[in-house]
Order: sequence, then structure tokens, then C-alpha cells
Amino acid sequence: MEASLNNLKKVISKSRIKDKRKHVEVIQQVSSLLVANTADDTQKKLIKHLRQPLVPIFSAYPLPALQFASALFHHIYHEKVLTALGNQLLEEKRRWEDVLTSLLSGILVSLGSRNRSISAKDTIADALYPTLCDICFSLTAPMQSVDLRCTVRTMTAYMRLICACRSILTLSKAYTLLSDSAASYATNQLKLRDKAVLGG
Repeated sequence: MEASLNNLKKVISKSRIKDKRKHVEVIQQVSSLLVANTADDTQKKLIKHLRQPLVPIFSAYPLPALQFASALFHHIYHEKVLTALGNQLLEEKRRWEDVLTSLLSGILVSLGSRNRSISAKDTIADALYPTLCDICFSLTAPMQSVDLRCTVRTMTAYMRLICACRSILTLSKAYTLLSDSAASYATNQLKLRDKAVLGG
């Protein structure tokens, strides 16, 4: 996560965007909150930061910002969600899943109608496909939790996907990002069918 954070900071520092100092402060706050105490207020603050303040950053610096988001998603899932699950702290696990949902919601808001452009679809695929597919839809995802994991077969029936998994909002957001970025775009459909990503 540190490498993607540093890369995003570097891109922001070289930009001519007016609010670049504010953008650096926001991503620094997000990364600081991740190492803070796992108290309920930390998760609430993260939800707030991931839903609104990151939106202009996703729009202004699409690829590095989405790479940072991908690293955040990976870190939160493996370090927070699975740790809480392993310690049987189900309420804490649910709160961390809410943080993941907020992150994906912020990405969807920032993309808005942009996700119909070829450039935006390529950016989503490059930055998010490996992480989202591995965590949310892969057969090789950690088996301790089905909350963010579904099999490839369930993707063919969206309603079965929702019924099979308890973390409905996170999966719904991940599914929306994948399906919108692959809609009417054969390049991304092929990427999703790749064994290393989702197919198999």
C-alpha cells in the first residue's frame, strides 16, 4: 500500500491542479486512519473520507488514485476484515466491510458517466480487476469468509450472488464496477475471462 500511496503523492505533486495540497492531506489522513486504533470512530471516519473527500482525487488522477484504492481494498480486507474474522469479532468485521463498501461507493460516484468511456474502462481494469476479482469472486480467495467472496458461477446469476453472500453491498458495488467496465467492451470482457483474473 505504501508504494501506491507514494506514487499517488508524486503524481499529485507534479500536477497543476489547484486543490493538490488538499488532495495530499486527504490521502495522508486516510493512510493515517488505517494505522490508528481500530475503534469504531476510526472506521466511521474512514467511511466518511472514502465516500466524499476521495471522489475528486479519483476524478483528477484516475489511474494512480484507483491503484491506491486497490491497495487500500486489499489491505483492509486482509489486515482488518480477516483479522477480525479470525478473532471472531463479527461486529468489527462488519464495520470493516462497511469501510470497503464506502471505498467502492466513492469510486462509483467519481466515475459516474465517465465509466462509459474506453479510457475509464481500461483504467478500472488495470487498477481494480486483479484485487476485486481475487477478493470478491475468486475460487482461491481465503476460505474463512464468504462475506466478500463468491464463485465465478454465481456471477452468471446476479440474484444468486446476492443471496449467497451476506456482504451484499460490497459485492454489489464490486459487481457493478466489473460489469459496467466490461459492458460493450470486448477487451475488458477478455480480461475478466482470463484465468489469472476471473475466468477459469
